[in-house]
Amino acid sequence: MNAASIAALAVRRFRGEFFTPPLWTNEAHEEVSRVLGEDWRQECVVWDCAAGTGNLTRDYLDWGCLLSSTLEGTDVAAVQEQGWGGEHVFEYDFLNPGPLPLEAQACLQTAAAAGKRLVFFINPPYGTAGNAGTKGTSKEGIAKTVVNEEMKAAKLGLPSQQLYAQFMFRCRKVAEHYGFRDYTVA
Repeated sequence: MNAASIAALAVRRFRGEFFTPPLWTNEAHEEVSRVLGEDWRQECVVWDCAAGTGNLTRDYLDWGCLLSSTLEGTDVAAVQEQGWGGEHVFEYDFLNPGPLPLEAQACLQTAAAAGKRLVFFINPPYGTAGNAGTKGTSKEGIAKTVVNEEMKAAKLGLPSQQLYAQFMFRCRKVAEHYGFRDYTVA
């Protein structure tokens, strides 16, 4: 592994990113199927907004509408090269949001208008600004996002420092913005 690859890996670990092993991917699919029914992948709009290299969705090809977004352009290229991740694979910073690609916006608008359920199927990063313990460390700046500021403004306190909580908050905001009556964070 060269120095650039090692540095990139260190940054990803700092941000709480990791890949989801197949054992847990399969378990996640089984649990969501138990709750939403066997046909959830075809009947719902599914967005993996922390897709990374697509491990949560790559072994399942029966998607109705799958959106896969990730922070890293190199991950987008890898997912597209392998041919998984659905029709809509794009680079997007979910916690520092800008405009979504027009195709993704259209997919969400159409699905919400049709009364479909939106499923955020994610394994978000679990980074936090500080680590507990007697020799706690700090990951200064990791939680400083647009969503962090929105959560603070909403007086949500300490959860605003947790990246996974920021993802949960943002998922709700996206569902509300597009007018989904039903949505699930899985």
